[in-house]
Amino acid sequence: MRTVMRLVLGSVLPLGLVAALPAAAAHAGPAECGRVTQDWAAVDLTALTRAHGINEQGQIAGSKLTNPGQVPQRHVAAVWKDGKVTELGYLFGAQLRGPHSVATGIDDKGRVSGFSTHLDGKRHAFLWDGWLRDLGSWGKRSEGHAIGNGRVGGYVAPDETAGDDLKVRRPVYWDGGESWIPGASGAEIVDVNETGGLAGNENLSFDTDLGAPGSARAVRAFARLGTDFRLLGTLGGTWSHATGINDRGQIVGQSATGPDGILQDGFIWDAANGMRRLPDHDSGNSAKPAAISNTGVIVGNYACDLGKGAAVWTSPTDDPYLLPRPAGAVDTIAQDVNDRGQIVGTAVYPGGETRAVRWDRKN
Repeated sequence: MRTVMRLVLGSVLPLGLVAALPAAAAHAGPAECGRVTQDWAAVDLTALTRAHGINEQGQIAGSKLTNPGQVPQRHVAAVWKDGKVTELGYLFGAQLRGPHSVATGIDDKGRVSGFSTHLDGKRHAFLWDGWLRDLGSWGKRSEGHAIGNGRVGGYVAPDETAGDDLKVRRPVYWDGGESWIPGASGAEIVDVNETGGLAGNENLSFDTDLGAPGSARAVRAFARLGTDFRLLGTLGGTWSHATGINDRGQIVGQSATGPDGILQDGFIWDAANGMRRLPDHDSGNSAKPAAISNTGVIVGNYACDLGKGAAVWTSPTDDPYLLPRPAGAVDTIAQDVNDRGQIVGTAVYPGGETRAVRWDRKN
């Protein structure tokens, strides 16, 4: 499992200093919003630059910087396991086009999704199962955002466009071939679970751009569970955006809460209960869930007046708590979590250096 848009850490906001405080009870009030949990410990994975996904065996998918100090930065897709890093390499012709590849997810058998530059100058989705397999088509841009049980989910688009281009993307999954989702266009798949469930986002307006003001957005989260395709709705606002799905079909993401599309909250969705708001200590705080484990642990980012950074919800009914930063880090982002409670993400250090981080549960 894994996701997206959790997929590549472009930048994260600088954080103020947050003191590590004792863990607090769930459903605490606004005064508790800056608390740092003591139930997880941060481990600096210096061999990886960024971490995007973790499976049940503790294998971590991400990327490694190959040209420190140069612009633009170049990475190579990589997998970390027990202190050893395996570089996955690049697709055909990438060395002639500026080699760059990123591993976005890893399933429970160690197969990896991602994307790489290609001889045609486009990004191509890939599957790695011992060697790198090109899932893309010549002259078209594609990315593999996530993988579950060998099935890669992502998108195909005709060419590079300015700004966000969800409106021209087609949601696809690769499972021995390229398959489209009937009824969805201007969309992409952001996560895939081990049972074949898909989560994604669809642009319902040809004029909508994810970079536009909230009032102009018309994006809706969607799920495909079995043969059932459905839009997930909103928390009362104009848009919703899915980020992760677990094997139970629970989906997390964000949604606007009002008609202006500006105010937003984290959500959890399942087929039985629909979309519900995630607790965040108080309305007005910023909750950005990224992934959910099969045990109901949710990870992502959280911000309030007293602190911000990588965060964990121990269940869908509990308030979030910040995760401790590795020594020297000034910011963190959480990307994925497995059923053992191991959380992975990226830490930012002075000067903009990034390193992968894993948070291990203490009990």
